[in-house]
Amino acid sequence: MRLGLVNEVVPHDELLPRARLWCERARALPAHSLEMTKPLLRSVADMSWQHALTMEEFAEPMCFTTRDHRVAVDRLLRPDEQ
Repeated sequence: MRLGLVNEVVPHDELLPRARLWCERARALPAHSLEMTKPLLRSVADMSWQHALTMEEFAEPMCFTTRDHRVAVDRLLRPDEQ
């Protein structure tokens, strides 16, 4: 964890429930975010840091133009209307 290789460390008996929580979090994400993230993660593994950042800069604006993004921003700005 200190090296940034994992997000958290849990006791063995908590591993499966915690993994399920992470899966639920991923499933709750907008579909396009996972569709974009998987290929990006695979491709940047063999890139320089600068090239990986360029790829992220290319992909990120696409996320800001989706319906899911607009709905999330509306919820954030007008929580009482939900």
